[in-house]
Amino acid sequence: MNSELNIELYRLFRTWNPLELPDDDALQDPEVYMCMECVHHYELSTDISKSIQQEYINAFDEVIELDEIEHITHKALQLKSLYKDNE
Repeated sequence: MNSELNIELYRLFRTWNPLELPDDDALQDPEVYMCMECVHHYELSTDISKSIQQEYINAFDEVIELDEIEHITHKALQLKSLYKDNE
């Protein structure tokens, strides 16, 4: 696992706040790490997005539209590809 990729994914998902939670690490960090895990676990954007959507449903009982998730997932996959190419 690439530590630079993890740092960049953390930064990306830390700035994404689809539920507009208070800017509190204790509230957002579990979701950030969950999103990062989805990116590492799946290869396809749709699989990552659906997994993230389900995790937010489980955690907050809130549905985030897949279109909104796809936007951030695309950026995460670009990072994953960039760091995979640099290995």
